[in-house]
Amino acid sequence: MENVLPVDRLEESVFSLLAATESLWLALADASSSDEWVALLERRSAAFQALERAAFDASGGLVPVPAAVRTCLDRISELDAAILRTGSEALERLQKERIALAGRRRAVLAHSLHERELPRAVTVKA
Repeated sequence: MENVLPVDRLEESVFSLLAATESLWLALADASSSDEWVALLERRSAAFQALERAAFDASGGLVPVPAAVRTCLDRISELDAAILRTGSEALERLQKERIALAGRRRAVLAHSLHERELPRAVTVKA
């Protein structure tokens, strides 16, 4: 039988959060559907809540954090920053598209208003 080190609640919850965060990052990088993102965000939220519960001992004090857990937390932080950066870039692109669309709409409206004011030639058939 394989020797497996016992994993405490803190380590288990951090590993779960890391896996959920990596899954979310990969889904965003692959441009998956927003339905998949919602499910992954819910999974990550549940993992984060489990981490919050595991971070405190019975007396309410913080549990000591081993080096391996700190490494995982650093990786989670890097992934979070990358996710936020990707989201900010996408938001910026959408805002630029929205501004450009609004500009085109104003130009079309101005053109149509200008055409309404121009005199028209009417032909009459006898």
